[in-house]
Amino acid sequence: RLHLVYTDNVVTDQCPICYHVYYTRSDDNGLSWSPSHDVSTLPIGSAKPRLVIDEADNLALIWEAGIGGSYGQLVDPTTVQFALSTDRGQTWSLPTQLSPQNERARQPGLGLDGQGNLVAVWLDPATDLIYYRVSSDRGRTWSASTLIPNTYGGWDIHPARLDHYVMERDSLGHLHL
Repeated sequence: RLHLVYTDNVVTDQCPICYHVYYTRSDDNGLSWSPSHDVSTLPIGSAKPRLVIDEADNLALIWEAGIGGSYGQLVDPTTVQFALSTDRGQTWSLPTQLSPQNERARQPGLGLDGQGNLVAVWLDPATDLIYYRVSSDRGRTWSASTLIPNTYGGWDIHPARLDHYVMERDSLGHLHL
């Protein structure tokens, strides 16, 4: 199965530039695709979707949400949102906000560690610090937001709205940001 996530503009009177996160899949090597599903569903914009697939074919999706989304850029305030599919993309959970309420969050990243835990990271541009949350149950519940010590996002030097974080697991199961 091929999985594809992308953003597309959904124009309304309240949000003329309002990109949403869509998901589609193909079971014939890309010859045909399922109908696209709007995973973000929020009446605001979205950018930078990141998809992680675990060993049981559960799909975890994280993205940055705010106003706009064209060219992958959002206007503040921005948050980090998450959605989950436990049936290989047939259905999706409603989006949940991973970043703290009333705080801006940018540059989301999502990874899967060697124990099968989902790890979400993001930048708090107000402090230029990087935070993370961990889920040991495929994204149904999450740990509290925790600061990654001795790391800085670089927002104070270059506030790039197109950046995002990438995480990769090594052969020992360690997750690298």
